[in-house]
Amino acid sequence: MKKSIKKFVFSALIFALSLGSSPVLGVSGAETVSSFGSGFESVWGEWSGSGSYNAYCSTDGVNFTKIDSALIRTDGNGNYRVEPLGLKGGMSYTVKVVPVVDNAEKGDAAFTFTAEAKSYDRSGYAFFNTSNTPGAYLADGTLPSNADVIYVNNENKNTVSLYGAKGLKNVLTSHAKQSRPLVIRIIGTINASDFGSLDSTKMVESKGTAGLTVEGVGTDAGLYGWGMKIAHGSDAEIRNLHFDWNFEDALETQDSTHVWIHDNSFTVGHQDNPTEADKDHGDGSCDAKRSDYVTISYNHFNGTAKTCLLGSSKNSREDVGHYTYHHNFFENAEQRLPRIRWHDVHVYNNYYKHVGYDLDSGNKIGYGVGATCNCSIFAENNYFEDTYRPFLTSDKNCGSLSQNDGGVIKAFGNYFDAYSESTMEEKDYFAAPSKDYQLTASDYTCSLGGWTYDNFDTSSAFYKDSYFLETAENAKNTVLENAGAEKNTTGLKLNNAINGSEAGGGGTSDPVDPDDPDDPTPSDPGVNMDCTYYYDFPSSGNTGTAFGGENGSGSFFTASQELNLSGKSGSVTVNGQKYDFTGVGGFANNATISFTTDKKCTLNIVSCSGSTTQRKLVVTNRSGSTIGTILSGTSSEDSAAALTIPDAGTYTVTNKGGGEAKIYYIGVKLDEETAPDEEVFADADLDNKITASDAAMVLQYTLAPMDVDKNFEKRCDVDHDNIITATDASIILQAALTETTLN
Repeated sequence: MKKSIKKFVFSALIFALSLGSSPVLGVSGAETVSSFGSGFESVWGEWSGSGSYNAYCSTDGVNFTKIDSALIRTDGNGNYRVEPLGLKGGMSYTVKVVPVVDNAEKGDAAFTFTAEAKSYDRSGYAFFNTSNTPGAYLADGTLPSNADVIYVNNENKNTVSLYGAKGLKNVLTSHAKQSRPLVIRIIGTINASDFGSLDSTKMVESKGTAGLTVEGVGTDAGLYGWGMKIAHGSDAEIRNLHFDWNFEDALETQDSTHVWIHDNSFTVGHQDNPTEADKDHGDGSCDAKRSDYVTISYNHFNGTAKTCLLGSSKNSREDVGHYTYHHNFFENAEQRLPRIRWHDVHVYNNYYKHVGYDLDSGNKIGYGVGATCNCSIFAENNYFEDTYRPFLTSDKNCGSLSQNDGGVIKAFGNYFDAYSESTMEEKDYFAAPSKDYQLTASDYTCSLGGWTYDNFDTSSAFYKDSYFLETAENAKNTVLENAGAEKNTTGLKLNNAINGSEAGGGGTSDPVDPDDPDDPTPSDPGVNMDCTYYYDFPSSGNTGTAFGGENGSGSFFTASQELNLSGKSGSVTVNGQKYDFTGVGGFANNATISFTTDKKCTLNIVSCSGSTTQRKLVVTNRSGSTIGTILSGTSSEDSAAALTIPDAGTYTVTNKGGGEAKIYYIGVKLDEETAPDEEVFADADLDNKITASDAAMVLQYTLAPMDVDKNFEKRCDVDHDNIITATDASIILQAALTETTLN
C-alpha cells in the first residue's frame, strides 16, 4: 500500500568558529534516516548504518514500548527498516532506534522519527451483525492483551511452533481449539517448495473462532505457489500479502462467517498439467462458498483469470449469504470480478481496467460482474475502463456463465467509458433511477429461473449508512493510491522478494507495464558474449546450486535447485560470430537463478531448442519488482537474448514458462567505466552547490563507515593531504558560510 514519505537527516553538525584556529566539531548520532512515513495502523522508517539495533515506540515521546526484533530488517548492505504494527489509527507515534554494540545499547547514539498511523477502512458486511472486528486485532487497530503473535518465514515454515504444534499448518489446526486470538506475521516470501505440510491442492487450511489475522510485514511478504483456505470458522482477517503462482485457489473462504480480506495483491496462478482444462492458470484467486458476512476490499488483482467466484455450483443451493466487494483494483483480469451465485452482494467503488480479455490469446471472452443462480447484486459507483461486458447475466442462456439460471444486477452511479458501455446490453442489468429505488418484478425478472431482485440493499439488514462511499471518479483515485499490498516506495531492497510477483498474465507477451514509471520496459541492448561473468554448461556432471566458475567469476550465479545437465552440443551465431557449446543446463519450471552486481550491466542468455514449453524467463529485483522478460516466445529453435539490468543489486531470473527451459550459456556483462560528470569540488552530496550539509557529510565519513560514490575522497580532500579528516569538513563549512569557491 502506498504511504506518505518524508526525508530528512538526523545528524547535527555543530561548529564553533574562532579566528586563527580550526573549527571545533561535534556530532549527535552518526546514522542517517533516509525515509519515514505513515502506514495503515503502522509507521515505518528506514536508515543507513551497520550492526544491530533495538527499537521502541511511544505515543507521548516519553514512555516507550519495545518493538519486536523481527520487525527490524536489513538488506545486508547497510540499509535498515523498522515497521511497528498494531498501532491505533489516527494517532502520532515516535519511534526510537538505539544502536547495540557488544550486547549493550548505546543510548547516546539513539535517533527518532515521528509519524501518524492511518486507519484501515472497516466497512462492509464483515463488520455487520457482530460485536467483533474480524481477525485478532481490536476495532482501533491494536492487539488485545491476550493475543498470540508468531513470525513465519521460508526458513521456519516447517519448524515454527505454538500450542505444542510444529509447522505452520499444524499451528493453524491447533488454533481451532484455542480461545486466544492469533496473529501470524509473514516475513518475506514463503515458497511451496519443501513445504512438507502441503496436500495435493497446495493449500493450508485455518479453522477456529478465536480471531485470526494472517498479515505480511512490510513490502515483500507473500505466498508463492500455494494458497490458504479459511474453513469452518469465523472471525478471520487476511491482509498485506502477495499471492502468486497459486496452484488451486490463492485464497478461499468456505463455511465461515465474518471474514475480512483486504489490502492484498493477487497475480496469475499456474498448473503444469491441469486435470481440468480451465485450471492452467490455477483455479480462483479469491473464492468463497457457503459463507456469510464477508468483506473483500482494497485488493489488487493483476493478470488473474478466474478471479473471484462466489457460490460452489449451480446444483448446490446455498443459503443466502452477505458479501461486500469494495475499493478493489481489477486490472488485466479475465473474468469473475466477481461472479455470483445465490447470494446478496454489494459491489461498490471498485476500479476495472482492461478487463474481459483472455490472458493468453487476448480474445474477448470474459466480463466484469457476473450474476447467476438467483443472486442479487447492487453495483454502486464503480469505474469501468476498457472493460468488455462490465455487467453480464445468464439471462440470455449465456455460455460464459455456464447456462446458469439468472441473477439480477441493480446498478446506480457507475462510470463507463465509451468502449465499456458499448459492449453491454441493457437486459444484463437494471439501471436504477435512484440509490434507494426498490425493484419490482415488472422492472426485472429473469427469463431463466424467474428470479427477481430481493431489495436487500434497502432493507433494515443492510449497513445503509455506515460505509465510506465515493463517486466513481474519486474511487478510482483512492483505489490507485491504496489497493494492494504495501509497495516499496523508497528504494530499500529487502531480502526475500517474491519471484515474479509482478509478472502479470500467463501469455508470452512482456508483462512489464510501460505506463508505470516504476516498471519501465527495458530496451534490448543486444547480446554480448564477451561477458565479465559467465557460465558455459559442461556436457556432464552436476552444476549444483552454485555455479559460474569461469572467467574469474567464482560462484557468481546461484540456482534454487540443481540444473539437469545434458550432453547435447550445439552452435549459435550471435552478431555474426559463431559460438560452440558442449552442454545444456535444464532450468526447471519455477526454478530461479540469482546473481548480484555492483553496477549497471547486461544479462545475456543463450537457450537451445527443445524446451518443454514456451520460454518465459522473468527477471525481478530484490524488492520483487519486475525488470523485464527475457527469452519470451517459442522454443522451436536456438535463441539468444539480452536484458539491461539498470542498477547495482541482487536479481532473480525465474522460469515462468510452465516447463523446463534449456540453456547453453548465461552471462553478465558489466558496464564499462565511464568518465564521471564534471563535479563541483567539495560538493559531498552531489547537489551542485557547497553547503553545511556537505561539511556534515564529510565529518560523518571520518567518524563512521558510510556509503559514498567512488569520487568522494578525491572531490572532498580539500586540503590536498590525500586523506579525509575533520579539517576538510571545517574548510568546507567555512566555504559554505562565506560563499567561497574551493578548487
